[in-house]
Parts: sequence; structure tokens; C-alpha cells
Amino acid sequence: MKRAFMTSLISLAFMGGCASDIAQYKAESYQEEGNPEAALKVLQAQAASSPSDIKLRSAYLNNLQRYTAQLQVEGDSARARGDSATAMARYQQILSWQPNHDRAREGIRYIEMSIRHNSMLKYAQEIKDTRSDEALAAVNQILADNPRNTQAQLLRNDIESRKAREVSLRPALAQALKSPISLQFRDQSMMSVFDIISRIGKVNFIFDKDVPPNLKTTIYARD
Repeated sequence: MKRAFMTSLISLAFMGGCASDIAQYKAESYQEEGNPEAALKVLQAQAASSPSDIKLRSAYLNNLQRYTAQLQVEGDSARARGDSATAMARYQQILSWQPNHDRAREGIRYIEMSIRHNSMLKYAQEIKDTRSDEALAAVNQILADNPRNTQAQLLRNDIESRKAREVSLRPALAQALKSPISLQFRDQSMMSVFDIISRIGKVNFIFDKDVPPNLKTTIYARD
């Protein structure tokens, strides 16, 4: 009875060792096929079945480190070339294996911030001519988060330059508008009319591209 019991223990130990060897062989085969995730899954499953197998545990951790390092490189490269979708997928793959992986979490945070900043930048571009203060506030928020955002820097410089020009021109414009003029035009080209007003009043006018150049107008004005 005692011999049978010992034989059973030896058989179980032998079988356990074979299972570990088979798992590592399968993992190596998957690695050679270019499927590191499948290799990891095999080692992970067997390590869970053999928690005391230090060699197997070490093989699993080494494979895990190589795989996540590879994903990190691929994710960082994709993010650098502007491929946010691929980068996000790689970082999420890392977190599926290592939920507390700092670099992957930082990569995802940076992508989410970039998406938010791109939306804010587009909005600021759309309103810079009509609501420059609001546009400037949006740009400054972007630069507070990421001072190296080149597009935000250029837009801020553009808005601030415009505002500076407006301030410098405001006194001259106010004085020009105080000068009284009398006008009398009948069925004349609007471009010609405003050209004359510009010369008399020393005020420049800029027309929208949608204004027809042959548009006619009739104006009677005194002082």
C-alpha cells in the first residue's frame, strides 16, 4: 500500500514536469511563428496550474516582459507618426496583461489629451475672427497642458498680433470716423463707392469674397 502511494506521487510529479515542458515547447513554437501573445497564454495557463514551478514562472515573466516591451515600442512609434488608433490599441494590449503599466497608461493619457486639444484648436480657429478672446482662452488652455504644442503657439501668436494691431489702429480709426462727409451716388458700383469713401475718410474696407464685384448701390448721405 505504501509503495503504491509513493508510485502515485512520483507519477504525478513526472506528469507535472512533462506538462511544464510541453507548455514551454508550445510557447517556443508560437514565438517562432510570430505569435507572442499565444505563447504567453500557454505559459500563463500552465503557471497557474503549477504555481510552485519556479522555472515555468520565470519563463512566463520573461516572455511577458519581452512582449509588453515590444508593444510599447510599437505604440510609441505609432503615436509619434500620428497614428493614434494603432497606438491606443497597443497600449490597451499592454494593460490587458499589466493593468498598472505606467508607460502604457501615460501613452493613453497623452493620446486622449491630444484628441481633446485638436478639437479645441479647431474650434479656436473657427472663432478667432469673431470671438478672439474666447479663441485665445482656448489656446492658452492647450498650452497650459502642453507648452510644446506648435499649432497652438502659432495660433496664439496670430491672435495676439491681430489684437495688437487693432489696439494701435483704434485711435486713428476713431478720428477718421469723426470726419463728416456728404455722398450722393445713383446706381453705382459698390466697390467704387467704398473706394471713394476710403480715400476721403482714410478708412480701409475689406469685402467678403462672396460679395459680387459688380454689385450696384444708390446712396444719399450728408455730413
